[in-house]
Amino acid sequence: MFIQLKKIAIKSIAYLPGLFILFSLTTAFYCALFTYRFAFNFDLDNNDQYFAAFTVITGWLLYLLFFSIHAFKSAISCYQFIMLLISNIFILLLSYSSCYSLANEYFTCIAIISLLFIIVLTAKLRVLHVIICGLSVAFLWQLYLAFDQMDKFECNITPLNIEGSLQNTGVYCCYLVSNLPFLYYVLFNFKTGILSKRKDSTTAWIQSASKAARILIFSACLGFSAFIIWRSESRTAIIAMATLLFFFLAMNNNIQVRKRFYKLPRPVVLSLAFVLLGGLGYAIHYLFHLKRLSASGRVMKLYIAGGHLSDNPLLGTGIGRFTWHYPQWQASYFASHPNPPQDFYFSASESFILFNEYMQIMETVGLTGFAGFIIIMILFFKTKSTRNQPLLNATKLTVIAILACGFTSYPFHVNILLLLIFFCFALAAVLDENFRTRLPYLYVLKTIRPLAGKIVLCLTLFIAALGSYNSFEQWKAKMQWDKLRNQGLADVEERKGYEQLYEAFKYNGKFLTEYGMFLMKDSASSQEAVTILEEAKRYVISSINMEALGRSYKKAGNYKMAIENYRWLSNYIPSRFTTKMELLKLYDQVKDTENAQKIARTILTMPVKIPSYEVVRIKKEAGNMLRKYETRGVN
Repeated sequence: MFIQLKKIAIKSIAYLPGLFILFSLTTAFYCALFTYRFAFNFDLDNNDQYFAAFTVITGWLLYLLFFSIHAFKSAISCYQFIMLLISNIFILLLSYSSCYSLANEYFTCIAIISLLFIIVLTAKLRVLHVIICGLSVAFLWQLYLAFDQMDKFECNITPLNIEGSLQNTGVYCCYLVSNLPFLYYVLFNFKTGILSKRKDSTTAWIQSASKAARILIFSACLGFSAFIIWRSESRTAIIAMATLLFFFLAMNNNIQVRKRFYKLPRPVVLSLAFVLLGGLGYAIHYLFHLKRLSASGRVMKLYIAGGHLSDNPLLGTGIGRFTWHYPQWQASYFASHPNPPQDFYFSASESFILFNEYMQIMETVGLTGFAGFIIIMILFFKTKSTRNQPLLNATKLTVIAILACGFTSYPFHVNILLLLIFFCFALAAVLDENFRTRLPYLYVLKTIRPLAGKIVLCLTLFIAALGSYNSFEQWKAKMQWDKLRNQGLADVEERKGYEQLYEAFKYNGKFLTEYGMFLMKDSASSQEAVTILEEAKRYVISSINMEALGRSYKKAGNYKMAIENYRWLSNYIPSRFTTKMELLKLYDQVKDTENAQKIARTILTMPVKIPSYEVVRIKKEAGNMLRKYETRGVN
């Protein structure tokens, strides 16, 4: 009896890692879909990366405990050593770096998803199948949410009202396209992946009915997704859908297409090429002019950012630091181009993302990082599997859809798509049957000495425990910050609360901005507000903290610095009348008549993006002030 219980206990323990991976990934995908959707958020009160980091790093620590049970009995391979080293670097940076701390939201997301990726590499295929089924169920639920948002059969769809749970129509449409391959696999190839060794006892008519039902379900999902994308006018999703269908047909019919293509006469081939190029040109023209101002804004961002590729071509700005650099580049561009193209002028807005992930990768990690990205893509698409070819094809098609979205959108900054692409990388590594790159080969590649391996593992456990503790303390401080923001305390108590939290968030530009804006309310604290907001400027640059800094300098009586900040804001978003009006008043206050007249004339001649009574009032006031200056000049 005791021996039987022991065997049951051993078998139960053997299932724990799989259950742990299943729970971890399910939780991660759920949070990415319903609670923590974007890898970068400029809202001051959105700081969900602290809780995400705490849960993932704690999960990583638990995983290491499972792993150490086996690792202490056998040697660690060089491959495993590299994985542990990468995890240690990520956790140490998150715990002790100023620029790459938990306050750097995008770097935090990349780090914790990388830890999940390392965990998934050890998963069994049956666990990954369950995850894929869960993704398909989530996809169907998102379609239901869209059906509900369009008032069901009334089909009330506007370009911006269908967003599922993702809070953005364009992102939602990209999500729909990228999840179609796994749904197709579950409906048509899942039996091949799991039940290939079982004998099917169902009758022929049941099999036919089942196949017809699966075809009907997939056709309905595909048609509904296409309908949503068409009515939402998501150009990125249209391009991704066309790319996905092309590669799907190429993967499943490439031999037949090649044979027929080679048999075609040369004039027919040339005619087909001409028609395809003409159609492609028309499609590009149509999609560009479908939302011309939006498209012009993306061209403007690429043009401005492209001019700074040479600033640090090898290493780039650093992960998560592009959002600090780009606002300065945009302000600098309009400062040096007083008469920009009108499309650029109207489309310039608060900007942190390029809407082209490949240019942003170049800007963020330079040529070195981009070369690494290309190598990863090559290794991914070179993976092969004869036993699980349909699943590997679905995995590659999913990545192709996300990559297609990356040319005109920001899928690498959407947590569900970022998590999905890392999941596909791990799944391809698990399925890969290439001798030199498959995981079983890597796990025995040049094992390091047992003592050295145990030291490395112990060190990794210690760093993981330290990272878990630090992230927990940061998360607790973040909860206190949320309470401080929402409790409505007296000014003295609120100030004390900010002072207590300062040490925990001294590298968080959002916290420092909020702290500075609180201090700015009291005229006696204007200089303190300036100090705190200047600190915030080292980590975050946005119209919010730059305007707060300008107002703080004005309250402190430092009009020169106030003018400098409002001039920056005026260049950053040149179509804003309110900013230019504030700058005009500052020039008037310091008796700088020459610059005041220039700004007044600019306000009077500025094209209006969105007509409003406020714009009419500002133009009228600027006209009155200009007449006043001209009258003084005549007198």
